[in-house]
Amino acid sequence: MGNFVSYNGTTANRVLRLNADGTLDTAFSTNVGAGPGSQASRVALQNNGQILVAQGFTTWAGTTVGSLVRLNTDGTRDTAFTSTIGTALTANQVMSMTAQGPKVLILGTFTSWNGTTVGRIVRLNADGTID
Repeated sequence: MGNFVSYNGTTANRVLRLNADGTLDTAFSTNVGAGPGSQASRVALQNNGQILVAQGFTTWAGTTVGSLVRLNTDGTRDTAFTSTIGTALTANQVMSMTAQGPKVLILGTFTSWNGTTVGRIVRLNADGTID
């Protein structure tokens, strides 16, 4: 995850996965380089291998998203997971994410989530709704 658009000459738009030897994992593809519309800054790995990516983007592979997506193990976006950080984005909107089994705990400077007032901490269910 970072502010890059390629890795060793291969398109890799800001999110990629490397093999243990440092080579690009070609089985993992965020839609062949069409990942986030801008840099992502937080990531959390769930027990089932899915990856939560947050912060700093409002589109993923051309689809409007709420600055938080979950990726399947092959790098495609899990469309069953939808969630939106409710306040205007800032550089520190999401400070930390921790997977708790199928749920995720998120801490940050936000004061609303999916239109619900929260106190800078939220736990989400597996589908992205507030727990």
